[in-house]
Amino acid sequence: MAAPGPRPGRAFARSLTTVDNRASTLSWRFIATVVVSSRLWNVLFVLLGRRAASAEGLADGGPGVGPWWLQPWTFFDGRWYLKVAGPGYEYYTSVFYPLYPSILRLAGSNPVHQAMLGIVVSTSCFTIAVGILARLVEFEHGRVAAKAAAVVIAFLPFSAVWGAVYTESLALLLLVGCWWSARRQRWDRVAALGLLAGLSRNVGLVLSLALVVELWQQTGETTANNRREQFKMFLGAGGLGRWSAIGRLAACGVPGLVSAIFMLWARTAFGDAGGLAAQRTFARALAWPWWAVWKDLASFTTYVTVGKLLSLLALVVAFASTVLHRNRLRWGEHLLLWGVLALHLLYARQKDPYTIGAARYVMAAFPFSVGIGIVASRIGRRWQIPIGAVMVLLCALGAYTIGEARFEIG
Repeated sequence: MAAPGPRPGRAFARSLTTVDNRASTLSWRFIATVVVSSRLWNVLFVLLGRRAASAEGLADGGPGVGPWWLQPWTFFDGRWYLKVAGPGYEYYTSVFYPLYPSILRLAGSNPVHQAMLGIVVSTSCFTIAVGILARLVEFEHGRVAAKAAAVVIAFLPFSAVWGAVYTESLALLLLVGCWWSARRQRWDRVAALGLLAGLSRNVGLVLSLALVVELWQQTGETTANNRREQFKMFLGAGGLGRWSAIGRLAACGVPGLVSAIFMLWARTAFGDAGGLAAQRTFARALAWPWWAVWKDLASFTTYVTVGKLLSLLALVVAFASTVLHRNRLRWGEHLLLWGVLALHLLYARQKDPYTIGAARYVMAAFPFSVGIGIVASRIGRRWQIPIGAVMVLLCALGAYTIGEARFEIG
């Protein structure tokens, strides 16, 4: 019997300098098919939910903007991004980072035009992000896992927000693009995309730490894990491209630096520590990261919502992914996934549902979908079909609640 070949992830890690010359076997036709089908599925159930919503049901999400079919895409956080794009920042909107609202301003001052541009930008960013994610997973874990990851991220339960006036799609594109650039040792792109990522949402520090860990892991892979040689490689330029050690570390630090500058500006402008105190406007306060999870579990028998169920499910899947793929995902990917969740749970909602938003936050942390894609590629087709059907139905349920303006609330 022939000896098994090297795992795709290891082969890729040991041939970093040749990755640009390797062609992907996944076509953009496949990516486009996945994105278009998932968008049509989500739009259908969002609009069905919107048509069925009563006036009372709209109260939680706010009135939205424009005609009835446009309103669901601007509920909740969407209206705050439009508010920043219009009159500008106020104390309570300093929790929202400036890149996405700045893009919305390109449509002028009309909020309807801004909302329509936001939908186009979000959908476009998501389409490109799925393509980059699929290429990354293909080189790391193989073609089957890449296709599975693309389908998973397109049909996640709250994937309707990929096309809404939310920053999720933009953040996903910048995170996965920055990571893919780091895997290819394109540190100039890491710096550029990291700068934009630091302006998109509050993931700058976590992304910087994850990139530094990735840089360290790359040096170990090129030196056969010899600690002394690894440290020399980390300080030198051998095998890791033309950038010097200071240049590579500086590129990794850009996202965190940009986020810190924005927080400093918010403190100067509003006397707020980078939007942290303003979180109280949204019923959030500093807490231990497990506090919100425990509160939701304790109240599960008395107050159950679709959002609470899916948020807790997302946390369970994230934990299982970390355990099952501790040797398959990169160290930095583990850090990025749990760092994003920790940022969200450290400033927890102080009323039921307490873990609100966890499912959305983990969606933009691409290692979450990578882990599910790996699992989906390893189970038999007998299980893939029923599990896939359940996921598609959960996607429809999540889209329907968004249309009803009960997204994550009730």
